[in-house]
Amino acid sequence: MLDSKEDRLAKKRLSERRRKARIKSDTELYAVHKEKDRQRYYKRKNEGKIKSVSELDPRQQRIFRERSRISSNKHNLKRRRKEMRCLEEDLIIVPEVTDKTDDPLVTSQSQTIRSELLQTEASSYVDLLPSSSSVISFALTQRIKAYRGSSAPLSPSSDVNKISKPCTRSSVRVIEKEFPPTPKANKKLNTKVITRRLKYSMNKIYQLEKEKINQLKTVNERQRKQIYRLKYQSAKLREYEHISKNNTEDIKQSESDTIKELKIMWKRTSKLFLKKMKTVVCVLGRKSYPEKE
Repeated sequence: MLDSKEDRLAKKRLSERRRKARIKSDTELYAVHKEKDRQRYYKRKNEGKIKSVSELDPRQQRIFRERSRISSNKHNLKRRRKEMRCLEEDLIIVPEVTDKTDDPLVTSQSQTIRSELLQTEASSYVDLLPSSSSVISFALTQRIKAYRGSSAPLSPSSDVNKISKPCTRSSVRVIEKEFPPTPKANKKLNTKVITRRLKYSMNKIYQLEKEKINQLKTVNERQRKQIYRLKYQSAKLREYEHISKNNTEDIKQSESDTIKELKIMWKRTSKLFLKKMKTVVCVLGRKSYPEKE
């Protein structure tokens, strides 16, 4: 059974990835590969096939910047997702509670209170975490890093499955007191971000409307040219109008002349026939034949 085009391309991509991985694993081959890439780059640059962004026209600059923006956003999103996975794995850490009091009642009460407080803190941080596809804010990442640095490793005796309580307001206040956000002009940064996004969206809308106007202009120009072409053709046809009229009149005259000639000819033939019929002598017992004049 023959493979489809998609299967062939997938096999080709897989073989290319394996080849690149094999080259990267070997230092000598990787150095040779990098040198070849460098020579190819300088060759294309000398030929003028590769240009800097400043040498491009404004349209190509916009296209290049948009592509680079999309690729950087994808890269940053992938990096943040990786960080979030690591944080979700390392965040739920309950430090081991140690109390040196000898009274068993006081020890059990203090341990339960501290364990509940730590559980609420950890659950609040789990609830504060956004989804893996969302963007993490700077303040939240700093607070999570502070919590991760202050927490102790998980002991084998502690039960992780107990961390299932929802985040309450009191626990959030306790966490904010213990781990305050880093001092930063969030309002100013947010206004800058909002203005930049608004500018970008307005520029995008303006570009789309401009493209629509240009499309309508092209359609209008095409229709105008078609109308001009039709007017030119009609003017040319008007020039040949009197010729066509003369031709039709000539044809009609010739047809009427031929009809008149046919009528005259039929009249002559009918007269001759009647004249001959008068000269026929019918005799009894003899064949009737016309006499010669």
